Amino acid sequence: MSIGLRYSHPSEFEKLMHVSIEISRMTHTHVWGFMGGFTSALFTSYAIQQKPLQTWSRCLIEILPTVQNYIKNQQRPDLAQNMRSW
Repeated sequence: MSIGLRYSHPSEFEKLMHVSIEISRMTHTHVWGFMGGFTSALFTSYAIQQKPLQTWSRCLIEILPTVQNYIKNQQRPDLAQNMRSW
């Protein structure tokens, strides 16, 4: 959650995505685990930005392809498993 506080400005989205996913991967190797960390950070940043709560889910769905591309570009050994679970 503190990642969302640190990278709360919309222009810092790429950094928020990178930091939240990589930190979450330290303890959550499955895609559902580290995506939970990312979502928590993202929603915290939305709260700081005072985005209407009703838009958060739609915004998350719209940026999922960007997150998926980030994960694919990492070329980690668990990439195939992550994409199957996506």
